Amino acid sequence: SEPSLTAIFALNDLMAVGTLAALRELGRTDVSVMGFDDLPVAVDVTPKLTTIHLDLTAMGANAMELVLDGQPPGRTVAAPASLVVRDSTARPSVGLA
Repeated sequence: SEPSLTAIFALNDLMAVGTLAALRELGRTDVSVMGFDDLPVAVDVTPKLTTIHLDLTAMGANAMELVLDGQPPGRTVAAPASLVVRDSTARPSVGLA
């Protein structure tokens, strides 16, 4: 195990849940884990998962507006997102920061 490892950002919540399980098996309770998607499983695991929440309804509405307005493909549009802080993240221990 890597003692200087303080945090892992997984590509999605399901990968983060697997990461939490693997860290638990290794006895590593000092590593923060964060996911992406804010799936319902994020509050069903222990510790509850810190994650990024995307407003998929707003994203879908924005996509439809672009299509209906005849916007050309390839246009970049920012999607609203928010950080949902739960129990799976914390500041690094003293001496590791």
